[in-house]
Amino acid sequence: MYDEAKIACEQALKVNPNMVLAQNNLKVAIRGVKRGTLKDFTLKEYDYISNNYYKFGDQEKSIAAANEVLRKDPNNAVAYNNLCTSYNRLGAYEKAIEMCNKAVKIAPNFQMAKNNLKWAEQKLNSLQK
Repeated sequence: MYDEAKIACEQALKVNPNMVLAQNNLKVAIRGVKRGTLKDFTLKEYDYISNNYYKFGDQEKSIAAANEVLRKDPNNAVAYNNLCTSYNRLGAYEKAIEMCNKAVKIAPNFQMAKNNLKWAEQKLNSLQK
């Protein structure tokens, strides 16, 4: 839905021209319109794509984008955290824990990953009771 994203980002920038998220998403949307595919985005763009799919509730696409980051950069803590959050939403807590443990191993001070790991562990523990 790159065309729709492009329009939405352009509208957001009319309201707030300094909105970095809209600026970055507009770049991704424009590149997507030109390509029509997820191939050859930068790692940062894949991170944005993964995060946006997560926000819009499409966990499978969020996972695919995060895995593409990891294919190019196997030590990307943000991508592992994105996987953790998507697996949490899917109720796949064991997989979420595995992904967040990888994120924290790579970036021990990554507080968001620590928080997501704790949440996944609590959910899994509550299901096992």
